Amino acid sequence: MKKIYFIALLTMVGLSAFGQEYRFGIFADPQFFWLKTDSKNLESNGTRTNFNVGMALEKYFAKRYAFLTGISMNGVGGQLNYNVATTIHTSDGDKVLTPGTGVLYKLQYLSIPLGLKFCTNEIGYLTYYAHVGVTNHVLIRAKADIDAQNVSGENVRDEINLYTASYQIGAGAEYSLGGSAALQLGVTYSNGVIDVLKSSDFNAISSGVSIRVGVMF
Repeated sequence: MKKIYFIALLTMVGLSAFGQEYRFGIFADPQFFWLKTDSKNLESNGTRTNFNVGMALEKYFAKRYAFLTGISMNGVGGQLNYNVATTIHTSDGDKVLTPGTGVLYKLQYLSIPLGLKFCTNEIGYLTYYAHVGVTNHVLIRAKADIDAQNVSGENVRDEINLYTASYQIGAGAEYSLGGSAALQLGVTYSNGVIDVLKSSDFNAISSGVSIRVGVMF
């Protein structure tokens, strides 16, 4: 994983050095995520607070329009309450859940966004922007807490799909530090489009709000 990050960093920095049409950035976004479900025997019951940390690359095809991509370690999840008896497969064996049991899923993905960014002209030191796009997520780690059974941090990779995806929409502002460097602050809403659970009996998608805190170069 460190090698992937290092290669991505070198690639993005190298591209940004070619000209003004490329910009490279780093970010550490606090975020609040939950799992949404329309399964009648499953209920969403709580959020998970974590961080999305990574690197961004912008490729400008016009003065105020850019393609977006990047790579990040993305911590999401949320609590689901099971309204029927079921079995959760963990690295420590199967856990039989009674009706009403809550499971807090702690999921970490390698995330790669693809999107478009739209910017205003600079007003004073500020440039305002909006963006839309989709993000591909590859599962790195899946753990769960089951308070009713005193289970904490149990590996539940067998319960979670390896791949999922989401769309996002966001807006924010950049404060110029001179040249192309800028502090970046914004907010993004994400909503899943692919089920995160492997089980055919239940479904859930990942949704949440992220606060963009970053620096662009």
